[in-house]
Amino acid sequence: MRHEQNDSLRGRRFSLNYGARICRLIEKAARQRGENAEEKVTHALRSLHTANIIRDFRRIPVYGREQRKGIDFTVTALNGDTIPFQVKSSIAGAAKHRHRYPNVPVVIVTPGMDHHELARVLCRELGLTQTPV
Repeated sequence: MRHEQNDSLRGRRFSLNYGARICRLIEKAARQRGENAEEKVTHALRSLHTANIIRDFRRIPVYGREQRKGIDFTVTALNGDTIPFQVKSSIAGAAKHRHRYPNVPVVIVTPGMDHHELARVLCRELGLTQTPV
């Protein structure tokens, strides 16, 4: 009887450790997907800057004050306006962000999106008057 209880407890401990590892792997994959999305946005913003569609842009540091306000990037439009926005890699994440930060625009980056398509989405979502060809 005592031996069976120990085996049962070991099994629970194993499954708890296994479950925690799975959660960490899922979180790591989500972080990586988010970082990839932000890299794509950086590339698209560079092309908008080169094409003189925006004046400048800035990626907010991960632990910056703006990050706590739901902002990943700021774009300086040609008219001098600064436009903050958040990058998300899922519709669910975007919906949560819109609920929490209704005044901060969200750009959703999907895995198959190239930087030209992303540049057009950025222009549309940020209300930029010029759009790339």
